[in-house]
Amino acid sequence: YCNIPWVETKCGYACSDHASASKAGYPSAFVIESAFEYSDPHIHTTDDNIKYLSFDHMLEHARMTLGLVYELGFYDFSDSSEDRGDL
Repeated sequence: YCNIPWVETKCGYACSDHASASKAGYPSAFVIESAFEYSDPHIHTTDDNIKYLSFDHMLEHARMTLGLVYELGFYDFSDSSEDRGDL
């Protein structure tokens, strides 16, 4: 769906809303612009400005998100087994 590679990263704190969903047993995903060690240093600061955005990367991100939504359309959420497999 896109050219963004899959990476595993850790944020070192609660991360986002997906953390609570995951702890409650719901499938979840946390999609961010990069691994945490390479995250934009301007995010959530007074210098968080559009001039730091990459519109090419945003397009890839949108493609990946639409691909995830498409794949979720085929996922069987009614399966109550412990091992549901990868989403």
